[in-house]
Amino acid sequence: MAAASVLALAGCSDFLNMCRNDVLADVHSPSGERHAVVFQRDCGATTGFGVQVSILRRGKALPNEAGNTFTADANHDAGVSLDVQPIWESDRVLRLTHDDRLRTFTRERSVAGVEIVYQPSPAR
Repeated sequence: MAAASVLALAGCSDFLNMCRNDVLADVHSPSGERHAVVFQRDCGATTGFGVQVSILRRGKALPNEAGNTFTADANHDAGVSLDVQPIWESDRVLRLTHDDRLRTFTRERSVAGVEIVYQPSPAR
């Protein structure tokens, strides 16, 4: 009985974590100590697509969780681009260029000792 309960709970945790991350870009800092991963997070049919960014240390894979640096979506506007371009200006400064019409949820100024600079994309 207890073993069946444990198996049922394990199955529920897989069911509850139906999200997956699809990597769009993985850009390493000049020294290679960190990398910026741009990805779309898909959590099923009841949620829209969004774009997210995580800054990770060298060798660390993208976990199946939300971005630690930037999260946004198009707010159901097909004219809004989900394109985010990460550009390392140095090992300590990352520039994220994106459509300024994105609806942002997370917009960190600093992550893991890296300053984040946000820049609107060129005119559409």
